[in-house]
Amino acid sequence: MLAHVVEGDPSAFWQLWDMHERHIVDVCRRRMRSAQTEVDDAVNRSMFIAFEKMPEHAASIMNVEAWLTRLCSNVCVDILRERTQAMRGAVSVDAAGGIASLASADSPERRYLSIELGRLIARAIDDLRPSLRDAARLRFIDEASYPEIASALSITMANARKRVQQSRSILRERLGGAISRSH
Repeated sequence: MLAHVVEGDPSAFWQLWDMHERHIVDVCRRRMRSAQTEVDDAVNRSMFIAFEKMPEHAASIMNVEAWLTRLCSNVCVDILRERTQAMRGAVSVDAAGGIASLASADSPERRYLSIELGRLIARAIDDLRPSLRDAARLRFIDEASYPEIASALSITMANARKRVQQSRSILRERLGGAISRSH
């Protein structure tokens, strides 16, 4: 069926989607842990992205369910990040205090600074290599636990901790000067 997807046959995509849709819904439900409307949004976004991206990647896909699961997990991470940023107006990167919580806003100036620093941190996370970026998003933006990170990324908990540690170190190095200049 993937060969037909490569050739641009939309019916082949829909057959594959139908075969895996129940699994995709379950993945979205576990990742989103929220209202059914947000789960539906995640499934719909995943479907549109898969429809758009699968033809160009179909030749290299070895396991359709795994590919769709990764795509769906990434969509859920993006939705959760959008929701978290909208609620906070900023991103807290380090619970240990290395990069302080940026959400407190005593004045309009502090609120603006908080939002700008949040954007700076989000861009720095986006610039990490993919394996570290996914772990950093899950930990620092979605505030996922290490077991949740390990499950979402299909890695061991030790590997999840290591990726978060590496990303934290890189972010401190990259952002240390920017954050100290802003205070």
